[in-house]
Amino acid sequence: MLSISEFSNAANPAGSRFIGSARYTVCNISPREGVVVVWVEISWASPINIFFGLLVS
Repeated sequence: MLSISEFSNAANPAGSRFIGSARYTVCNISPREGVVVVWVEISWASPINIFFGLLVS
């Protein structure tokens, strides 16, 4: 499972997460040995800070 949110504090991204106005679409998640490749489309016109939370079971 993958969760996506924005964050406001680079020193503490996990503790400063919030749901902003940008739209996120998770298109694909592909686990491989030692890595996970994620394809996400973000609909927003300027740079934003994104936090990915990944649950591995």
